[in-house]
Amino acid sequence: MKVPRRRWLVSIGLVTLVACHNPPTGELPAELVVVQAPSSVGAPGWVLADTLKVRLLDQAGNPRPGVSLTWTIVKGDGNVTQISATTDAEGISAALWTLGERSGLNELRVSALDDAFVTFKAMGEAFRVDRLASGFGMGCGLVDGSLWCWGEDFWVRTLPPSYRDAPLWLNLSPGLVDDTHDFIDVAVSSYSVCGLDLQQEVWCAGRDAPQVAPVNGLPPIRQVRGAGLQYCALAVSDSTPWCWRHGATAGQIPGSPAFTSLWMERNGESSITACGLRVDSTAACWGEGPLGDGSTGSSTTPVSVSGGHRFMELAVGGRFACGRTTAGDVWCWGRDYPYPDVLRPTVATSGAYRITASGPWAQMMSASSMVRWEGAGFDAVIRPTGLSQLPVVGFASNDLSCLQLVDGQVYCYGAMFNHSTIWRYDEYVPVQPVRAAP
Repeated sequence: MKVPRRRWLVSIGLVTLVACHNPPTGELPAELVVVQAPSSVGAPGWVLADTLKVRLLDQAGNPRPGVSLTWTIVKGDGNVTQISATTDAEGISAALWTLGERSGLNELRVSALDDAFVTFKAMGEAFRVDRLASGFGMGCGLVDGSLWCWGEDFWVRTLPPSYRDAPLWLNLSPGLVDDTHDFIDVAVSSYSVCGLDLQQEVWCAGRDAPQVAPVNGLPPIRQVRGAGLQYCALAVSDSTPWCWRHGATAGQIPGSPAFTSLWMERNGESSITACGLRVDSTAACWGEGPLGDGSTGSSTTPVSVSGGHRFMELAVGGRFACGRTTAGDVWCWGRDYPYPDVLRPTVATSGAYRITASGPWAQMMSASSMVRWEGAGFDAVIRPTGLSQLPVVGFASNDLSCLQLVDGQVYCYGAMFNHSTIWRYDEYVPVQPVRAAP
């Protein structure tokens, strides 16, 4: 689903701030003043980033403590959670506002003794992408060719001023990395991102070099993947892989066959495991072993995965990998966490229509559920939460940190967020829409 270019840069209309009061009588307050307004847009069904704060003043302009305010949902069927029952010593009352489940306008009224009120407005709207990639601490997506990123490792700060008042993301909503190229593919590695443009050229940016720059030494490219400060891509001319570390010159993987697609994952800071599918749908892997050829050794050149299986899709984790057959069977080889290495392909499960992996974990979607397990041995099955009855279409490249719904919405789990918050790594939550100015 295509999204109009830079639609997320448009403010939906910040907040309608209305202060109204009748002539004061006795102890009635004279005015409600907005101290902190919410962001103008948020994900439907989720709490807004900014804590709402209003100050109650008397007829002389002094704060009024100890007064109960009324917070009323006017439009949008959301809910409000008051942080304190009455105004504090500074006359301030605060609350968290959760938007309604449906997209559209939400409206909230705060009033005091029917004498003064303010009205807040915010749009419920999802963040959607055309193409999605993620790593353990950062996600990135393409919106009509523009590149946006978010998450704990993202270097563009998108925090609201009131972040400390709510247990939310370190980087709550996406920030723009580049909108000067028409990107068609994207890959994420540690603190960096690379995009492939229509001219078959790869451009990368990172925490230490935030402006996109071309990768030296690459031929024209048709696909790009990333993991652990390293990237690999397939050449247009012969479909062989070329790899490079972020900021360095690329080189061709020696002795490689032609691949239709690539998947990769890091093993520590300096090594990776990478696998690809040949034209005949068999798999070959290189990097740190075991690589599926019956040994535990590593190889700088691709080696064939034993068993002769034909795969539709691969998933590469830390020192293990899995393949999905046309029948929906999943075969895995390599490290069986937390047990010794498995030297033969092992049937993990069946009925899968998508698989992915990251670190020690693999994950699959079937028609009835989504399950996660450790390594090649299908141990310690976990069922991720937060996605009940949502129409999930696929994972982010070769990573289980983020996934995409059929309408382009993005959900990511707790590794994208501050580890001191309440979010769990197996709980998926929506990426917030692009924020207006704080």
